[in-house]
Amino acid sequence: MVRATAWIACAFVAGAVIVGLIDLGLRLPGGVRGVLLLGGIAGVVVGVRSLVLPAWRTRPSRAALAHRIERIDPRHAGQIAPAVDLLALTDDPGEPGALARAGVDRAGRRIADVDARRIVRWTGVGRSLGALAAAVLVVASLGVLTPDMTRIGATRVLAPWSDTSWPKRYSVADLTGVTVHPMDEALPVRVGVGPADAGGRVRVEYRFGDDRAVTRTPMAPQPGRVDAGRPYERLIDPTGVLDGDDARESVLRYRVVTPDDRTAWTRVRLVRPPEVTALTARITPPEHALGAPGLAGFRTGERTLQTGDAALGPVLAGSTVELVWTFSSPVEPAEAGDWSDEPLDVARPDPATVAVTLRPEGPVRVLPRATDAFGLGVRGSVSAGIDVRADGLPGVVIAEPGSDEIVTPEAALPLVAEAGDDVGVTALRLEATLMRAPTGSAGAAPEPVGEPRVLDAATIGAPLARARLELRLVPADLDARPGDEIALWAVGADTRGEAG
Repeated sequence: MVRATAWIACAFVAGAVIVGLIDLGLRLPGGVRGVLLLGGIAGVVVGVRSLVLPAWRTRPSRAALAHRIERIDPRHAGQIAPAVDLLALTDDPGEPGALARAGVDRAGRRIADVDARRIVRWTGVGRSLGALAAAVLVVASLGVLTPDMTRIGATRVLAPWSDTSWPKRYSVADLTGVTVHPMDEALPVRVGVGPADAGGRVRVEYRFGDDRAVTRTPMAPQPGRVDAGRPYERLIDPTGVLDGDDARESVLRYRVVTPDDRTAWTRVRLVRPPEVTALTARITPPEHALGAPGLAGFRTGERTLQTGDAALGPVLAGSTVELVWTFSSPVEPAEAGDWSDEPLDVARPDPATVAVTLRPEGPVRVLPRATDAFGLGVRGSVSAGIDVRADGLPGVVIAEPGSDEIVTPEAALPLVAEAGDDVGVTALRLEATLMRAPTGSAGAAPEPVGEPRVLDAATIGAPLARARLELRLVPADLDARPGDEIALWAVGADTRGEAG
């Protein structure tokens, strides 16, 4: 019984050590370890029932023991076994009882002469106990050298249902850190694996939505090191998979698997970034230009622009320009200073519309800066360039005389003055200044005599593209004398009141 018990205990301990070592190398699942544990327990039960219990239940008779003693010591052959039958007669009276007691006494003396240790069969007990001691010594040595590993191994083998795991050789840490990603861009999945180098044995498993198949692909090791170990990366591109899907959102689930570790499934929301679906412009010219004929050469009113990089113009400087972008999803506009260098106001008439109002004095480009609820910016080229033209000074010319002339004081000199403006002319006048040399200073430059005189003037109620004055000037009417000079000036004004 001792031998059987020792061998059964030795086999169970050795089996547990072997399973622990296999588990250390292969990281067996809990179900497999549970089956192995049940197999080990079943083996122990079978061994106890077939080897230990029969020996425990064995009760040899006196006759069998007597015959065994005679076999052990042949000197007493035939002298001990007969005394067993005399035991029943020792209490009888008279000579038969006396003879029986004498026979039993002689057998007792012969039994005392036999070495009792030889009665028990010790064959193989030493080997079994030695094997058991060796197995226990191995476990004890492991416990002394690596107590934590031994504890983990014992727990995983003897309690496979527990949440105990070996220290990871290829522990994986997800470094991606993304919960929302644009649907039109590839997602770079980044992880760190360590402390051991897993080489090419790192893969990412992913799927889009809930009803698509899982895709498995290896991850590429990257140079350098991170805190979690060696970096790995793989791009997951949803564009080819979701191009035909009109939904605004989808879901990407992925996990990273190494030889002895894996991350939990990570969920990433795939969102279509906001796009410009419409762009309109409303141009209100400055008040001074309303009704001016030149305004027809500038863009006014409401216009629909292309949704890419749009161009608008020419626009009269000082006009109020309102640009309205309509987006495919609700957005939050950035600060006004991020849209343009030109001062402007940003408003949001509704969640998916942003209106920008400005009064540019020169060419300007407005780039919409807005993000959706997930922080994703507007996709594509969506700027609006405004070609702003300044309202220049009116152009004024004295058409006649076309050059300096010498006339007599009584001559009638025809005069023509013209003015034009890119927006409109509102006034035109013709002035003359008499110039005379100082008395007694022959050869000196002539000097003005008195204030300039207005020869003719026109105030135009409705602005005109061009204005014209015609008259005849008699120098004597200005008290001109022979040798005097008359300087002519034409002055025009545009709708802003600027003179030219």
